[in-house]
Amino acid sequence: MTTQTEAASRPDDGLIELTGPELLVLLSLNEGPAATRTRENLRLPDVPADSPLLAAGLSSLVVRRLARVEGEVLAPVGNVVPLTRVLTTATEWVEAAAIADERTNAALLVGAQGGAVVLEPRPFGIWHVRPLQMGDPLPDAASRFVRAAFAQLPGRPFGGSVKVVDASGARTAAVRVESDGTWEMTSGPAGDEPAPSPITPDPTFGVLATAVA
Repeated sequence: MTTQTEAASRPDDGLIELTGPELLVLLSLNEGPAATRTRENLRLPDVPADSPLLAAGLSSLVVRRLARVEGEVLAPVGNVVPLTRVLTTATEWVEAAAIADERTNAALLVGAQGGAVVLEPRPFGIWHVRPLQMGDPLPDAASRFVRAAFAQLPGRPFGGSVKVVDASGARTAAVRVESDGTWEMTSGPAGDEPAPSPITPDPTFGVLATAVA
């Protein structure tokens, strides 16, 4: 995930801008399988506790007043508290991606009990993080992300995909829109390579959410 795009949920309320090192620090506050999975999906490196990256992220969080030091413990503040909880206790991860004319839009949607967020990569290693509405299924939000990218990226052919990882496993769905307006789709367990099949055009891109449900 390397470029910028329209968000699955666009309001700027609750926007938090974070760097990769800052995210690594937040993930280290509650280490475990969920935090590891989130880090891997963000394509962030696995670094030791004495890594300069963690030191830089910690200092940055404190200086920007996104966290404070209480004794020898770093404590997130404000909206970073629920964000950290979601990232480190997540049970569902959904990747959304779109590509046209060598331009790529991507996002990671992360869901946990009591909350969900969408993280979008921006230039220079910055991430835009926003909360998602409670009760909004992540695959539905991801399909809206692809729909927004389809409207934003004028080039054709266009490719859009959604990948879901949860307790039941990993599964993907992808569509390709040709320059003549025809659509084809593939879906199935992650890692499989099924042959694409023609489908009726779906301007809502809800077909992606249905395929990974």
